[in-house]
Amino acid sequence: MKNSILNNLLITSMLLSVLLLSCEEKVDMSAEEITLSSIEEAPVVNSITKAPKVIATVQRGHNQIEFSTIGPENDIVMIEKFDGQATESILEQYDKANPIEIFMALTSKDDAIPELLLSDEDTPLIKASLRDIDGSGKPLMLMDSDFEGVSTETCTGMDAMAFLTIHCESPVVSTPDNIEFCDNGYWTALKRSSYFGGWRAVNYVRTVTNVICGTVRIQFEEFKDGSWQLYHQVEFTTGTSSIRIWTRRNRPKRYRRVKRSAIGSNAKFRAFTRFYNP
Repeated sequence: MKNSILNNLLITSMLLSVLLLSCEEKVDMSAEEITLSSIEEAPVVNSITKAPKVIATVQRGHNQIEFSTIGPENDIVMIEKFDGQATESILEQYDKANPIEIFMALTSKDDAIPELLLSDEDTPLIKASLRDIDGSGKPLMLMDSDFEGVSTETCTGMDAMAFLTIHCESPVVSTPDNIEFCDNGYWTALKRSSYFGGWRAVNYVRTVTNVICGTVRIQFEEFKDGSWQLYHQVEFTTGTSSIRIWTRRNRPKRYRRVKRSAIGSNAKFRAFTRFYNP
């Protein structure tokens, strides 16, 4: 009789231990899920208050880069377009360079530097370059006859292997300070975030989008004050375009994400996305 009671008590104790352990695991897991979902599913606020202001358009060989300011902090967005002969990306080549360094690398010493490109940390570089500063605020246009223009053909695009080789920085390897996604298949909607084993706050975003057909809308968001702030949006209809957003260095790092959506029944695209710190 005593053995029966002891056995029952032992079984009951084991069941209670399993239940308590199970509950603890559930609490930990749900807390993690709540933290993730509370950020991912936070509301989106449109914080775009003005259209981008074009500072300069520079063509070099088969590439074209447009420099613009966006937002109240005058962050710099660089949009690179490729003609049909382009085999490399300038923005990838100068991946760690800031906008003024890229501008200087693409232009001659006789070309004045637009004042809107400058920030405080550029002062020593500008002094050493002995270049003039253009404070007119008018867009600077530096054209190259080798640039054949972006293809206007519809429903054409790079094949998956070509996109992987040229634009995906293959092999794609991620770290907490450098998060990469190569989506070289057919896509109609895609969302990528600065999430790698947890949310990562970063300064910079670079994307490449190959429009295969239709129109593709690209939206850039940063997490601030409990919501996702939509701070830049652009649409492309043909060709391949690379976008890099350079955040002023005195601004805090933030969680970031990029959304792409195809507009039209036949619209689709290929994509590369990178979130990183210098």
